[in-house]
Amino acid sequence: MQKIRRWLADLPLLDPLERQQASLLQVMLLIILAGCGIGLLLSFINATDQSGLAVGIVSYATLIACMLGGITLLRRGRFRLSVGLAISGIIVAVGSALIAGGFPGSVGIYLAFTLPITMAGLLLGRRELRLTSGVVIGVVVAAALLKSVAPSLTGFRPSAPASAASILPTFILIIAVLGLFLDRFGTSLRNALSATQAREQELNILRAALEATVAERTSSLQLALAEGAQREKRLALTLEDLRASQEAFSELSAPVIPVLPGVLIAPLIGVLDSARAAELTNNVLAMIEREHAHHVIFDITGVPLVDTHVAQVLLQTTTAVRLLGAQAFLVGIRPEVAQTMVALNLDMGTLRSFSTLRDAIGALLTPRGEQNRRVAVPAGD
Repeated sequence: MQKIRRWLADLPLLDPLERQQASLLQVMLLIILAGCGIGLLLSFINATDQSGLAVGIVSYATLIACMLGGITLLRRGRFRLSVGLAISGIIVAVGSALIAGGFPGSVGIYLAFTLPITMAGLLLGRRELRLTSGVVIGVVVAAALLKSVAPSLTGFRPSAPASAASILPTFILIIAVLGLFLDRFGTSLRNALSATQAREQELNILRAALEATVAERTSSLQLALAEGAQREKRLALTLEDLRASQEAFSELSAPVIPVLPGVLIAPLIGVLDSARAAELTNNVLAMIEREHAHHVIFDITGVPLVDTHVAQVLLQTTTAVRLLGAQAFLVGIRPEVAQTMVALNLDMGTLRSFSTLRDAIGALLTPRGEQNRRVAVPAGD
């Protein structure tokens, strides 16, 4: 039995629905095949004349051939062809019996026609169901027309009185096959509906969870966006403060202070790099233009080292000051700085130099006094 079940289940079908239906179809074809064998045997036993025996042999042989062909096709993975061949064999066999017996025939023949219609509806689809129903109706109508138009072509098998031995096997076979079909497919349909409902409930739960997650994520995203906007505002304010601080630092790094009408002081503290040098020049020239200054005092007391770069900055700035019509003074040269300038052969030109800021301001207040003096460092000494 286990080998038989494995053989029945070993079907080369990839579609899971066809695979489930093929197992039932295979069992049904085997049942019909067994019934045909029994019916063929009964035809030999109950035959009263040669014509009736011939019709029975042809009908059952057609059914047997179609059922065997259907099983072969099914074992090769041709599900729809297998069903179509089985339906065609049943219609041909039952139709032959109807034409041979003559219209209207027995009730069992019309009951047998329900079998291919049920198979087409449950196994194939709507289009095949309509086609099978149309063929069955056509066979019955053709038998009725032959009875009226050409009586010699129908009813050539003498009708025998119906007996329990001839009716019961056919009736039991048809009812068993239909019951098996409806039971199996009804169970499959109920299981499919139950599985669909369960999946729908799971989908509803997942959908609700997903909606809750989306709502939570949306709320979190909105809060994050709000925090981002606030951070951006704070960052903009910080940048503005930083820009203002940079501007203030730039002004403090090279300040220019008006001390007297027309007199400016530019105190230099720390290392004088390129950026501070440019800032110093810009600030001095701008203040000269704004204050209409005539004298600019550069105080280098806070510069720790005067090298060629610092000297070049001072000379370039004083040259620009003279071009604007002002005079530049230099204050705060310490002895070590003076020795360094001499050692480096730094030519300060005609830049007036004072030891202290008081001397420079005094020279401006008494320009003809003895305090002022011109110091020039020769380039070759």
